Amino acid sequence: MVLKQGTLIDATIVQAQARRPRMGEAKISSTDPDARFGANNERRRFQFGHKLHAAVDGGSGLVRAVRVTPANVQEIGVATELVQGDEMAVNADRGYDAKRRHDHLAEASIANGVIWRKARNRALSSEQVARNHTFSRRRRPLEKLFGTLKRSYRLARVPYFNQARNTVALTMACFAYNLRRLHALSAP
Repeated sequence: MVLKQGTLIDATIVQAQARRPRMGEAKISSTDPDARFGANNERRRFQFGHKLHAAVDGGSGLVRAVRVTPANVQEIGVATELVQGDEMAVNADRGYDAKRRHDHLAEASIANGVIWRKARNRALSSEQVARNHTFSRRRRPLEKLFGTLKRSYRLARVPYFNQARNTVALTMACFAYNLRRLHALSAP
């Protein structure tokens, strides 16, 4: 059922079960030593927890790969693990825009749908902005996955106090999401 037309990759921060350390305390929780602070957007709002990295098939919306890391791990470091190698294209947000990512996709003969970000002191051209807008619309199935996991499966906060158990819980939730998607896709 996986169409392999394109893979959408992104990450979201899932809050830790442990309480966030206070300002005067150490940055590491004693109850969940794997959780870290990570910025969740450009406004640099920090959340304490884990980061769920996911690769979703662009045609079917099925989850192809999942990785769970501490929230402070950059998205670009996990991107290579999410690219399967058999897809025709990879679409990703600006967090994955790096020369090594573009080179890796070109080396594997995969179409590059990574959204470009502006360089220091240099704005994007109107053609680049139009390209980014086109690719940003293709990423909707991935945002649907994150919304479903956080709202319907109640995973806005991870259920356990260590990364290994949370990895299993989030992977099983993605497996359940795939079962629901397959049921929806196979319905007449």
